[in-house]
Amino acid sequence: MTLHALHGFLGLPSDWTMFDTDVEKWDLITEESLESASMTDWGVWFSNQDQVKEEDILLGYSMGGRLALHALFQKPSHWKGAIFVSTHPGLTGEKERMERMHSDWALAKRFLTEEWDTLMEEWEAQELFRGVTLQRRESDYKRELLASSLFKWSLGLQQPFSHLLKQVDIPILWVVGEEDHKFVEVSNHLEFSNPKSKVWVVKGAGHRLPWSHTESFKEQVHQFMENL
Repeated sequence: MTLHALHGFLGLPSDWTMFDTDVEKWDLITEESLESASMTDWGVWFSNQDQVKEEDILLGYSMGGRLALHALFQKPSHWKGAIFVSTHPGLTGEKERMERMHSDWALAKRFLTEEWDTLMEEWEAQELFRGVTLQRRESDYKRELLASSLFKWSLGLQQPFSHLLKQVDIPILWVVGEEDHKFVEVSNHLEFSNPKSKVWVVKGAGHRLPWSHTESFKEQVHQFMENL
């Protein structure tokens, strides 16, 4: 089984060097990846990539988790299991969706025009990340592609999956940090049909739990895979 790992916004394939298992580390911020017109179209594109085989395992963090949801629902029976980390299953209220779209689009414009270090200082200062800093260099990205990902993959444009997850019969591991209160609240309302599915709330962790609690995260992922 290959683990297909999808990073978050401003993430890199190298974020997943913690894993020594057979892992495909995807770079999502590429011209090819962003050619899709929507997140649903992206799920179709990803599901048809040569690297994606039957009985593989899907792993997505944050934005990558939201994209992974769209891929999962393209071919639910294709995957052996799926792991979602700090992932929002989707907004349901129209007002919330519109507000998030406007927020993400405003941020996209900033990534096209503003000074990098100032943007990063503000980005890393978010309470969401609770002091877990990940160094990001401007030279690792193309700004227009980062902006495009915010325009195309806004949470406001995401299909809501909360009530659909229980229709998927494969094992799902849903991971949230205890201090990531909004995501914990969302996870409390999720239902799964497979008896091997579960929600794991990581004590003392925030949104960036794979990097603040790396060993326990790796152990839980490996255990989940072994149980498959």
